[in-house]
Amino acid sequence: MLITAVTVQGLSYREVAARYGVSKSLVHTLHHRWLTEGESAFEQHSRRPRSSPNRTPELVRARVIVLRDELVADGLDAGADTITETLKKYLATRPATTIAELQQHLDTFRHHYNEVRPHRALNRKTPGAAYALIPKAAPTSPEDPDVWRVRNDTIDRDGKIIIRHSGRLLHLGIGRAHTRVEIIALIHNNHAIISTRDTGEILAEFTLDPTRGCQRKSDEPPKPGVHPVTMS
Repeated sequence: MLITAVTVQGLSYREVAARYGVSKSLVHTLHHRWLTEGESAFEQHSRRPRSSPNRTPELVRARVIVLRDELVADGLDAGADTITETLKKYLATRPATTIAELQQHLDTFRHHYNEVRPHRALNRKTPGAAYALIPKAAPTSPEDPDVWRVRNDTIDRDGKIIIRHSGRLLHLGIGRAHTRVEIIALIHNNHAIISTRDTGEILAEFTLDPTRGCQRKSDEPPKPGVHPVTMS
């Protein structure tokens, strides 16, 4: 219709655009298409781009289809399904008649999921490989010379705190003058230092004796009638 108005009726691009409520550039484009293509210019043109630079190569596309078909045939996740669904599909293709057989299927699935199949959320690593890269926490020997235990506590109304050492509860007598004071206890092997939490003032030091429930400060003299044991 627009082309006919130009070629048959002899209207200008501006006149055709004003009459049909379209842009002058559209009329110009359609007219020149007619001059180039002839009657085929009246047919609807495909909107498909002439080229697709980001298109997946055909060999890669074919390989992906093969892999997805293999995964689906094995009842495994071939897309973004969750592990609960990556498990229901797997077991659906492997009906078990006994508990032992079911356990074998579960063990096989667990190995494949953790050690074989890479995960997008783990930068294409398997869960097993990702786990192996994580530093592991391990218990440290109390005899390790570099280990200090740190304990935050409050001195009770009797001027003491209680700590666990060598499997026993030891009472550390700091003094009633420090009742309700918040402290930090640093414990290194058999050596304990008690300091205030706010100022860091050292209130007492102890050489811990696991054979005694009540511990006295290192600078505190023995009680009358109590003498230190010496070894000859």
